[in-house]
Amino acid sequence: MAAITLAQLKRELRIAEDDTNNDDLLTQMIEVIKDEARDFLELDVLPDKPAVYAGLVMFARAKFDAGTPSEIEAYRKAGETLLMPSRDNLGM
Repeated sequence: MAAITLAQLKRELRIAEDDTNNDDLLTQMIEVIKDEARDFLELDVLPDKPAVYAGLVMFARAKFDAGTPSEIEAYRKAGETLLMPSRDNLGM
């Protein structure tokens, strides 16, 4: 489930499936948010977990839905909170 498709992202962002105006942007965004999640988790491959999928959605919302810096920060923090249990290298 951690991999997110264009159709899934559009559904999560409440974009009509037949609305193709932002498809190129969203496709690029998918790669960016997956890279960000892999960097945060310090992993090469994202775990296949519902919380990781939800974290990706929050990262996407930070880029697509947020209108203010505080909204961006809130979405990113939510994404990181969802990802945190999947993080292996916490220095313990």
